[in-house]
Amino acid sequence: MAPATRDRIREVANRLRYVPHGAARSLITNKTNAIGVLLPDIYGEFFSEIIRGIDLAARAVDTTSWSRAPTGTGARSRRS
Repeated sequence: MAPATRDRIREVANRLRYVPHGAARSLITNKTNAIGVLLPDIYGEFFSEIIRGIDLAARAVDTTSWSRAPTGTGARSRRS
């Protein structure tokens, strides 16, 4: 790509306030920049502090964090 073309594209992108879409970029880079955390409970004070700490650390390095707790699965939910 010619330098003049590259400069023109960057100028238009800046003017339009273009921001690359992270999910779309992950398709080409094969990296998600995401951390997944599976916890037994996400509502108690203990686990919410863990989630908050993970989220703050992930944001500091431009990474997304996902926190989940299993619901309605496993042997525990089948017992009655």
